[in-house]
Amino acid sequence: MTMDHKPYIVDCGHTVVPKTGSVGTGKATDPKTGRTMCYPCAEENERRAIAEADTYSVYLTSDRPNVVTTWTGAVLGTVTSLTRGRKLDSKDGPYRMQSVTVRTPDGGNWYGRGKDDTDVITIRRTK
Repeated sequence: MTMDHKPYIVDCGHTVVPKTGSVGTGKATDPKTGRTMCYPCAEENERRAIAEADTYSVYLTSDRPNVVTTWTGAVLGTVTSLTRGRKLDSKDGPYRMQSVTVRTPDGGNWYGRGKDDTDVITIRRTK
């Protein structure tokens, strides 16, 4: 299967050219409105959204454990604490619970907890 790498314009008004060899399309779609946008606009949209949210899903990956990001890799916050518990067993295999605290650029403090076998973790704003 080959991808067509021709440039096209998305709803944000920017021209997108998907990268050769990438599975990414170069665009994102707002799930609430259906509006399409380039990755930089999508990243800015997520920065605005987290600043207004009380709960938010972010990416916490082992290759960048000091930050939480958008799915495109843009930084949403700095990890101030990351702890992993002892290894647990489940029917799906072994895992560790991890707890993370995050500081966002707006000065917000966040806390999240989840299994370490996934990159996505939901964080909640703390008072």
